[in-house]
Amino acid sequence: MLPIDMSLLAGWLPQQRWFGGKGAAIGAATGALIGGIRRRNQVEREAQQQHSYQQQQAAAQANQGSANVAQRDQYNRATTACLQGRGYTVN
Repeated sequence: MLPIDMSLLAGWLPQQRWFGGKGAAIGAATGALIGGIRRRNQVEREAQQQHSYQQQQAAAQANQGSANVAQRDQYNRATTACLQGRGYTVN
């Protein structure tokens, strides 16, 4: 706003019943500012939590994948030993 507009607004607003004076406007503006800051902080915390969860899931999947490989190798060794014990040739 231009300075002249602010002076007109400052004279007009206190006369309005819904306005409640300058203190209410300052309180509303302060509340909106604080609310915006809190919301931003909440969004940042949620993003950090989601990132942490995704990292945990990726680590769990990697561990599961290596466990599956180890189990498959163990099964193949056991099957090979069994078949060779019965006289079969296994490549």
